[in-house]
Amino acid sequence: MAPNPNIPESPAPPHAEPQPELATDSKRRAPKLSPQRSSVPIKVYMKSLQAYNLPPKKLFRKKPKYTVTVDSGIERAKTGVANGESPVWTDDLAVELTAGGKLSIVISRKDRGGFEDIGICERAYDDVVKELPPVTASSRLVKWPVQSLLGTVKSQNMWLGFFLTSRKSEDETQGDPNAQAMGVVPGAAEVRIGSSERVDGLDIPSSRNLVDQVANIAEAPSSQPALRAVYDHRGEISTVSNVVQGPAFVGLEQILRGLEPFCKLFEATSEIHPYAKVAMTVLSLIPKTLFAELDREDCVRDTCTYIGDIFSFMDTASPIQTFSKPSLKNQQIILSRLIQQVTECCRFILDYSKRQEGKGFVARALRNGFSLDDIRKKAGEFKTTIDALKQNFIDESAVSIQVSVLRLSEAFEEFHDDFDIRQLKRPEDATFRTDKGCLAGTRVQCLDYITKWIEDPAEEARALLLLGFAGSGKSSIAHEIARRYHSMRRLGSSFYFNRSESTSRPPHALFTNMARDLADFDPAFKRELAHVLKNETRLTGTHDCNLLFKRLIREPAGKSLNNSAVLGPIVVVVDALDESGQPNDRKALLAVLAQELASLPSHFRFLITSRSEPDIRALPDIRTLSRATSSPPFFSLKDLRNDFSKDIDSDIQNYIRHCFQSSSLGREGAQQYEDLFPQLTKKAERLFQWAYVACNWCLNKQGPFVAEAIQAILNSSNPSNSHDHESPLDAVYDIVLKSFLEPPKILDLFRHVLALVFSAFEPGLTQQALLQMYQSILATCVDYKVDHVQYILNRMGSVLSGVGTLQSDIPIQPLHTSFRDFLLDERRSGDFHITPNQLHHRDLALAGLGIMNSSLSFNMCSLETSYVRNVDVPDFASRRQKWLSQTHSPAIGYSSLFWAEHLQSVFETVGSPAQPHHAIASVVVDTPSFQVEIGRLVKEWVEEKLIFWIEALGLLGSISNGHAARSLTGIVSWVQHYLPDSKMHMVAMLQDALRFINTFAPCIAISTSHLYLSALQLAPKSSLIRRQYSHFLRPVLRFVEGAMASWPSEQIVVPFSGYVLCVDISSDGSRFVVGLSDHTIHIMNTATGGQISHALEGHTDSATSVALSADGKRIISGSDDRTVRMWDAETVAQIGHALEGHMDCVRSVAVSEDGKRVVSGSDDGTVRIWDTEKGEQIGHALKGHTDRVTSVAVSADGKRIISGSDDRTVRMWDVETSKQIGHALEGHTAGGVMSVAVSADGKRIISGSSDQTVRMWDAETGAQIGHALKGHTDWVRSVVLSADGKRIISGSDDRTVRMWDVETGTQIGPALEGHTHSVTSVAVSEDGKRIVSGSDDQTVRMWDAETGAQIGHTPEGHAAGGVTSVAVSADSKPTVSGSDDRTVWMWDAETGAQICHALEGHAGGVTSVVDFADSKPIIPGSWDETVRMWDAETGVQIGHTLEGHMDWVTSVAVSADGKRIVSGSSDQTVRMWGVETGAQIGHALEGHSDWVRSIVLSADGKRIVSGSDDRTVRMWDAEAVAQIGHALEGHTDCVRSVAVSADGKCVVSGSDDRTVRMWDTETGEQIGHALEGHTDCVRSVAVSADGKRIVSGSDDQTVRMWDAETGEQIGHSLKGHMHWVTSVVVSVDGKRIVSGSSDRTVWMWDAETGEQIGHALEGHTHSVTSIAVSADGKRIISGSDDQTVRMWDVETGAQIGHALEGHTNRVTSIALSADGKCIVSGSDDQTVRVWDIDINTSQVPTGSVCIGFSRDKERHRLQHVGRLTAELSHCVEGRDLRDMVRLDKDGWIVFKTATERRLIAWIPAVQRYQLYMPRTKLIIGGKHASVQLDMSEFTHGTEWTKCYIGPTPSDSDATSS
Repeated sequence: MAPNPNIPESPAPPHAEPQPELATDSKRRAPKLSPQRSSVPIKVYMKSLQAYNLPPKKLFRKKPKYTVTVDSGIERAKTGVANGESPVWTDDLAVELTAGGKLSIVISRKDRGGFEDIGICERAYDDVVKELPPVTASSRLVKWPVQSLLGTVKSQNMWLGFFLTSRKSEDETQGDPNAQAMGVVPGAAEVRIGSSERVDGLDIPSSRNLVDQVANIAEAPSSQPALRAVYDHRGEISTVSNVVQGPAFVGLEQILRGLEPFCKLFEATSEIHPYAKVAMTVLSLIPKTLFAELDREDCVRDTCTYIGDIFSFMDTASPIQTFSKPSLKNQQIILSRLIQQVTECCRFILDYSKRQEGKGFVARALRNGFSLDDIRKKAGEFKTTIDALKQNFIDESAVSIQVSVLRLSEAFEEFHDDFDIRQLKRPEDATFRTDKGCLAGTRVQCLDYITKWIEDPAEEARALLLLGFAGSGKSSIAHEIARRYHSMRRLGSSFYFNRSESTSRPPHALFTNMARDLADFDPAFKRELAHVLKNETRLTGTHDCNLLFKRLIREPAGKSLNNSAVLGPIVVVVDALDESGQPNDRKALLAVLAQELASLPSHFRFLITSRSEPDIRALPDIRTLSRATSSPPFFSLKDLRNDFSKDIDSDIQNYIRHCFQSSSLGREGAQQYEDLFPQLTKKAERLFQWAYVACNWCLNKQGPFVAEAIQAILNSSNPSNSHDHESPLDAVYDIVLKSFLEPPKILDLFRHVLALVFSAFEPGLTQQALLQMYQSILATCVDYKVDHVQYILNRMGSVLSGVGTLQSDIPIQPLHTSFRDFLLDERRSGDFHITPNQLHHRDLALAGLGIMNSSLSFNMCSLETSYVRNVDVPDFASRRQKWLSQTHSPAIGYSSLFWAEHLQSVFETVGSPAQPHHAIASVVVDTPSFQVEIGRLVKEWVEEKLIFWIEALGLLGSISNGHAARSLTGIVSWVQHYLPDSKMHMVAMLQDALRFINTFAPCIAISTSHLYLSALQLAPKSSLIRRQYSHFLRPVLRFVEGAMASWPSEQIVVPFSGYVLCVDISSDGSRFVVGLSDHTIHIMNTATGGQISHALEGHTDSATSVALSADGKRIISGSDDRTVRMWDAETVAQIGHALEGHMDCVRSVAVSEDGKRVVSGSDDGTVRIWDTEKGEQIGHALKGHTDRVTSVAVSADGKRIISGSDDRTVRMWDVETSKQIGHALEGHTAGGVMSVAVSADGKRIISGSSDQTVRMWDAETGAQIGHALKGHTDWVRSVVLSADGKRIISGSDDRTVRMWDVETGTQIGPALEGHTHSVTSVAVSEDGKRIVSGSDDQTVRMWDAETGAQIGHTPEGHAAGGVTSVAVSADSKPTVSGSDDRTVWMWDAETGAQICHALEGHAGGVTSVVDFADSKPIIPGSWDETVRMWDAETGVQIGHTLEGHMDWVTSVAVSADGKRIVSGSSDQTVRMWGVETGAQIGHALEGHSDWVRSIVLSADGKRIVSGSDDRTVRMWDAEAVAQIGHALEGHTDCVRSVAVSADGKCVVSGSDDRTVRMWDTETGEQIGHALEGHTDCVRSVAVSADGKRIVSGSDDQTVRMWDAETGEQIGHSLKGHMHWVTSVVVSVDGKRIVSGSSDRTVWMWDAETGEQIGHALEGHTHSVTSIAVSADGKRIISGSDDQTVRMWDVETGAQIGHALEGHTNRVTSIALSADGKCIVSGSDDQTVRVWDIDINTSQVPTGSVCIGFSRDKERHRLQHVGRLTAELSHCVEGRDLRDMVRLDKDGWIVFKTATERRLIAWIPAVQRYQLYMPRTKLIIGGKHASVQLDMSEFTHGTEWTKCYIGPTPSDSDATSS
């Protein structure tokens, strides 16, 4: 601690100066206090000693040791040893001191020779008596200076602090004539006389004492306004009434009476005074008749003692003189918190007084089983906090202690939950601000009323609605109350609406913000909130105010924040409710506030401020109407101007004085205007906002101009065109603007500037950014310069934020909403009126486009490495800010984010009435060449800057939130509308960019560097954006195999929280609507997949059907709640009431083309028609169906209704007559008609059915057209026709979407696959380019209807039917086959291997194929009556991984020589593969009629044995690829496992029939009887190497051993597993058995004893499915449902390395090559993987480790691996680097250590499934093509920027041409 010269060199009594006689009232005077002192010996106690500023000792290597010795002359006491330069002694010292005696305290330090005395402090008897504590405290904190005994300069500022007390026995005090004078009573602390004033027995802080101390510190009082104010008020508080000597106990009466002078003392100290008044308010709420009774209660007595202790401490804090100035603020805060603690104590006493009434915290606690002792102990927390705050004060330390708020212990239980409540969005800067409260001493009447209302538990009104005009100071009051109660830890939440930020602060945000705030306020609430959100994740996205309040506020609060958990009020402040939106927007919010707030616990208090709008003023009436008339009023309504008029004028005058005094004028300079303050006050007409604007404007002037400005204000008159309450503000705005806008041209520029400011999107433009915009806007304007704009902005600091300095990053916004209202209302603002319109949006769009074209570039934030995420760059935020605020382009951030939205705003307002505009706007925007100019700029942006714009959005965090996609969609619309003559290349480029962003946004959002390293490198070769910008980049990352040929057809997947039951798409294709099982309806953006607005909520059951009107303005929904509802698509509000009439669930709705009629079909078997205008049913229900109506449609002319039903018929109805037209359309053969549609011309009807077909009908004749459209393999749930009538789209329970040609009735392209559950609904855009599908997999997917086929679809062999035709090329190499399965395949004539994927498209069987002589085109003929041609060259995928299995791979085995792999599958086949080539050897082995469950190879590799669910075992000749003999039959249930003896003579099988059987491989006969004993399915069998033992594992959780000769069980069952035993194996030496289980463990057993060896091997996170043991028995390999393969050390039981990851489904089987160098795994992901890992050695490879992502790892290896491991030597030493390269779930290839995660590259989702990783040797099969990467030229880490080479001259030429 720094030396403080204020400490005297020699001790002096701090209160030696005699106190003046204290005056009381006019009739009484306090008796003089006797100066006599007692001569009776006293016992002095010293506790918690701490020394400060002890001199350093450089020779000490360790911390010096100290002791303290106290000597009174008759007794001596000594502490133990303490260390450090500010040592603390925990010893309690006690000595007796007699009158005339002296107390000596010596501090000693240990030196080499022993302890040396370094300081002494001496106090005479009388001085010690003065320092003793008063009756109100048990001890007193003192600080005594210590005089140095060393004589060194650095030792002159020592001092000693401790708690001092003294107690006498009753015997000593009896009869002592001076005891009463001293204040000494039996059992009480000694009391100091003369340094404090007493009020009825209570020691009150001496005003002169404390104030003098504070004032002495402030050398420059003006620099400490709060302390200066205290000093200025000294003379007013020199007297305290009723100064008498009272009893030792301080009761409630004394505390209450003592609080008033205490408040007076700190009246001008804003840090302390408000809280003292709150304490007095709380205590005054207790009826005085209860005081005496409460004083006898132990809980109350304790609490009163705590209060007295605080008063005593604040009175005796004499060491404040020693505090240095930097610590003053901390001391003020601590004193403030001590007073706040007094308030908490008073709250407890008030609540305690209510216990007899059964109300409040104490009463509920007693009812809940707590005792008074429990409550008393809990209240003891007050004392702990008080002591800690006092210690903080003495130590001059930073304030770390919070006020203790009484809560029961349950509420403080620590809570951890994995659900992140931060998913609830909290608007930025929407909470209270500490700098926006009331000026000290103002608004006292209103603040006191609100405080009393908050604190009074008997107050029935729990919401206070404070109304007032604009500028009347409502927000200041709201901020002040929030600030005070936040400091007291009583602020539950605060929320401030702002019309300028309505987008980020919509009405529903009040409740999401409140939930977040209350979670921070109370841990118990946080726990309950997390439980709610865990179960209802949809709540994070809904905008339903009612639902949010009930689930996020009411439910958690009812369980956590009730009166039994928290003592005292919980305050919620809501400001500017009128700015929460237009009346229609806030209707739902007001309904919740009016009707639901009362459901919260009674100690909640809601302070709500607002202008007096009609709907808000009616809130109390809404409450009354919604409740019984006898219910108490919940809302209290107060008008700020009428109900709190007292002192408003004086408050405003004080505010004006404060503004002038705190300006550059200072106190003395402001004095000259003192006479004008009353006139300004009168002019303000009680509006604080007027005073703010007027003072700000006047004080911006200099010298004599200040007086002129004041006079101008006073001479101004109110505009005649303003309302009375608006006149003063309008007048001051008028004069402020007129002062610098007199020239007409400046006025025009002002209007244009402010129009741009108001046209800007949130968060708005900074001054620097706006000025840069104007450099472009005014480029061709000769009359104006940017300096003129700056001139205007610099003079508007009194009405706008963010102006006056170019360095400000604050957006330009009106300081008060009233200024915006003034300018936008022409009636009020006159010549200053502005009208933002499309012209201003056009200016901003052009300026932004120009800025981007000149400023966007590569690596704008100068990122040095590609290894880390943007957010992990240590100074990323500052880098981004530097880029955004760079002097040459400060508007780049805003332009990148919003230029497209401004362009779209121009487009959206084109059809609106002409708007007046000013000369500034017309300079640029009305020129004839505008379209040419913007066309040129957009073309330049697309061709040269588009990729850098994507980088900018990535840096701004706006790439993955739908912003980029929305922008591109808007640009495309604008180009198509305004630039029809432009090349289609620009539109195609933009659409390609949209696909690019949809695919790579997750990558770019995380690491911008990978836009260039991963995204552009891995985009399809056909991508236009890749082609355009490939010249700027080196091809550092290439595909060896598996590149995307084009963009995937499935563009966007949108997840939802419930089943998607229905979808519809708008006619323009920009939006689609989704109905969910969770009762909600969502409006989504088709370009981004983002939600456009909050969910439409109102249905009480699943939303089963939705329809959009033709104009897109209305949404119609039907529900299981039996209602039909109409919604406004723009306002997202329900239109009218629900349409009711159906007696059962509504299954389908449709709307007529003119939007006047809605049709609905229901489970009640009827169709009903509704009038959309009246909301009424038209006519009677249409009856005729004999089962539920599942689907309805309306013809384009609105004259016919089509309905489909579960009665298998389609019916037509006449809308006018409500009669059925003709007969029912019959033809569907099974189940019901699930969906119907009608063509635009009304001539065709389409129906889909559960008979798996789609049918077409002639609407005139009712006859079926052509044959049924077949292809779906399950129910057809939904059908729709394209607008042109040429295509039918159908969705099915088979999880696919299919397209059909209406003319031919054939399927167009392959099925669109991706959904993982039933497709319930499909829709198609008006232009036919987009298909939207909804599914029970809770997703909506969008498809490109043009490309149709899913890219990367896994080809399969002929699936069914015979091969109908073959052809051979002229060179005899490729063979072509056609099949009844509708596909054409090409095969290698020599190897028999499939050459490429199937050529698909035919809707019927292929009847014939012809191959031209040059082998290029293949022409097949088909039963679908079509002929198709295929290009044999482009159909070939070079290096394609050959596939064959069409379903899960269930089992794998490896030949002894390691050259072949055998796999079995649920597709009922066994296949062989070459390890080196990955090619299938021969044809599939077919014969099983059900899943192949297990396969095994004989030791010589000549035989394959398979077991199947068809209950048979089959043997196959591996050379001839043929079955050997007949099937081995005998099992009566599925065969789960097979094994072969080492000599190949015996096959063993295990089955679900609970038996193990042995078979003779020569005869095919069963050997002996079945081995029985297991009580559940046998899942695995193994044979020992010598063939003498068989081991089996079973679902009965046991492993058993059998004698192969006798068939008898050997020993007991091996028990230990807690679930099914899924796999068993025997070591080569036969000594160990290893078993794997569904209990996620692997166990080892001693084959001789049957005992478990060691502990279970744990690590898998799901069932272990398969195990293998190495030949030397040292390694165990296991595969699991957790999709991993793991290796284990047999000796230690430890896992070796990390898990082998890559499979995308459960690992079903593993095998090990004989040499131990390859592990083979099979999986339900339909692949077999071969892992390149040598299990025979644990040595790390020496030399350069090859990290590759292809089969040829050496050739395609990652270069410069050392760069990847730089600075990580401690993490990688002794480890194989290949094991540290992982593919995480987000698609990142990462190098991962225990401490770091370095990004290498990002892989798109469709290419992750079969990516070759460093340990991957081979991948066989699977749904997706294998993916191999060439990283031999990859630039990464600190060299990543070398991938960019920039545009070349030729590129620029090409662009310009």
